[in-house]
Amino acid sequence: MNRRIRTALFALFIAFVASLIALAIVEPVVFLQGWLAAFVWASMIPIGSLILLLVNRLTGGEWSGPLGPLLESAARAIPGVALLSIPVLIFSAAIYRWPAFSETPKTLTLFYMTAPFFALRTVIAFCIWGILAWLPWLRSTLLGAGIALFALAIITNIIPVDWIVSAQPGFYSSDFGFSFGVEQVLTALAFCAVLRPTAGDSGRSRDLAGMLIAAILGTTYMYYMEFTVIWYGNLPGKVDWFTNRGNAPWAELAGAGFGIGAFFPFLVLLNDRIRGSAAALQWIGAAVLFGEFLHVLWQVAASFGPSALLPACIAVVAFSIAGTFWVVATGNRWPGTHAERHQTAQQNG
Repeated sequence: MNRRIRTALFALFIAFVASLIALAIVEPVVFLQGWLAAFVWASMIPIGSLILLLVNRLTGGEWSGPLGPLLESAARAIPGVALLSIPVLIFSAAIYRWPAFSETPKTLTLFYMTAPFFALRTVIAFCIWGILAWLPWLRSTLLGAGIALFALAIITNIIPVDWIVSAQPGFYSSDFGFSFGVEQVLTALAFCAVLRPTAGDSGRSRDLAGMLIAAILGTTYMYYMEFTVIWYGNLPGKVDWFTNRGNAPWAELAGAGFGIGAFFPFLVLLNDRIRGSAAALQWIGAAVLFGEFLHVLWQVAASFGPSALLPACIAVVAFSIAGTFWVVATGNRWPGTHAERHQTAQQNG
């Protein structure tokens, strides 16, 4: 990144941060609602990257060669994402109105869905994610990676429900957390595609394209099955989650997110020439990331109202610029671990 681009991005970052501060002063609750949506999206790339690192340690595969340093850099941004959660944790009572909903059982609002316990669960999750990201020796063995992946599976079935689902009490889906985990993996793969780590190697590009297709199909299947089971089950508390999101602008956001982030990338990736092009994958990855942001808006902001869209969009731009600076500074800082694993895999045949 040359100096002119770096200066322009920094100036843009300052402008968007100033806009967020102004919104926080004028409309603090609306600011917090939009911040939550942006924070959820920003968390997906590092956590999805950590999941991919653990999966690769268990399954092997040469795809970790070009992607490994990027995934490592993204995963180690988890402490930075944890800092973004501070406004959500401090002012959770202003964002989540757990006691105000009659659909929420009293036992939950008295003991589980409380501000201190909500913050404690999030802090514990970030501690586990951060330790696994910054202490790679804990996941260097098959046993360590397996235990770590099991721990992440438990966390993934708790934390997304806290952050997203509890904003509209009355809805619960047993597979929401796992669906969101698959979506995190898709977002991490799209992030890698944007940075073109496979440029000049059509075989590696095809590997990444294949993983993108699998993640798109997995995400689409999980959410479609969730919708089908809940809709035809016709349980009022759960169906309300979807009917509330069937009105403008949420239905349009959902359709645009699916088309931009899943349907069209899937169709385009069926072309073998495109699958072998790192430049084409860069555009596809950017489309997937944008589509995922629209989907997060549909999931989170719809629980509050259209007013949350503006701060969410401003915050996402600021987070993206900060993430760009982080990746530029650290993208090749931790290549050793992956080089050693790749060499070990080749030696073991």
